[in-house]
Amino acid sequence: MLIGPDNLKDKYTLLGRPISNSPYIELMQFLNTGKGIKNIEYIKRVKNGTLDIRRAHSIDKQYIRSFRNKFESRKSLIQKGLYNPIKCFLVNGEYYVADGKHMAALCRILNVTPKCVDVSSLQYDSWFLWIYDKMQKKPDEYRKHLSYFTEIFQ
Repeated sequence: MLIGPDNLKDKYTLLGRPISNSPYIELMQFLNTGKGIKNIEYIKRVKNGTLDIRRAHSIDKQYIRSFRNKFESRKSLIQKGLYNPIKCFLVNGEYYVADGKHMAALCRILNVTPKCVDVSSLQYDSWFLWIYDKMQKKPDEYRKHLSYFTEIFQ
């Protein structure tokens, strides 16, 4: 499984990066072992606003505690098989995670084959077309996304 569109410029994007080699897997590994997460790539990206399309976010003890609580809850759901499927886009025979990167990473470290649902038809939504149009105006900054979207729209 690969990380789907995050709408970030090429120097920050995780688009096409395997979940198995991502900040999401590192976060889940650290949470699973109880290690501190303040200095991992995921947290650095959250602080800098380069994890996804969301703005930069400050990290405090409450934020980290909420991560740990969500982790334990999600881990329990996965172990019971009661979690919602990961939403994926299928592009050229590869699955890209549209929604559920944390769950996909957690399944991976727990050695559980993730449940997935194909939501590829959502890629044709006007929002993606609008994003694609915006990115075409700055092709040097969005080559990875433009390549991805070109596969879909042409």
